[in-house]
Amino acid sequence: MLDVAAGDGNTALAAARRGAVVTAVDITPAEIERGRRRAEAERLAVEWLEANAQELPFRDASFDCVLSTFGVALEPYGERAAPEMFRVVRSGGVVGATKWADEGYFARLDELEAKVVPERRDVLLERLTEEEAAGRFALHSSSVEVRER
Repeated sequence: MLDVAAGDGNTALAAARRGAVVTAVDITPAEIERGRRRAEAERLAVEWLEANAQELPFRDASFDCVLSTFGVALEPYGERAAPEMFRVVRSGGVVGATKWADEGYFARLDELEAKVVPERRDVLLERLTEEEAAGRFALHSSSVEVRER
């Protein structure tokens, strides 16, 4: 399993706890180091690499499952990350991503932060609707399922 834009590894660690062979990538060295420490503390074998979600350093069809928990949805150039996620998943594999709901707490939090920290506005408001997110994946997949939870 590959965790893209893994941050400090919530998804990667959860998968490793369940026995998956996991690689986690993030563009931020500090996040990778935190993830490594968390994995070591639990004695979990997770391979951590610094990598940009837009240019994953893996051969085509390298993984059975490629996931991104909020990372790709928050990334300012996420439309270039989706093709990379599909490139590195094997035929018949699973690609999954989560995003914050279009309404609610995190939407309001982003709007507030955009007012307080104007230079982050473009990144914060790069929020895909469910239709946009599904469309981004539909370009590369034979089946797209969207669930709101």
